[in-house]
Amino acid sequence: MDVFVGQEHQNESTELAVLGGIILSPEQYHEVVQVGLTGKDFYVANHEVIFNALEDLIFSGKPVDIVSIEEHLTKNGTSFFYEVLAPSEKGYDDLVKRRITNIRLTIVE
Repeated sequence: MDVFVGQEHQNESTELAVLGGIILSPEQYHEVVQVGLTGKDFYVANHEVIFNALEDLIFSGKPVDIVSIEEHLTKNGTSFFYEVLAPSEKGYDDLVKRRITNIRLTIVE
């Protein structure tokens, strides 16, 4: 069986547990990054986006909750979603809204 590089250790449940732990106890973020975890380490793209949003919120001293995460992603949609579709392309706003909805569901999960 062929294994794709970078997929040997993927575990969606573990990624969700890390994100959930940070949302419930934002101080845990510092422990997570001490072991070298970054947004790029997440296999699931939405998990990377959530982690990066959490990081931004924590460093800016803002609350870390579902409302703050959603507001942050909405205000900073271009920086988080640019790789999916260029902001100048037709349908960009709808794509961002759909992705934020998917991310909201992930956070609730």
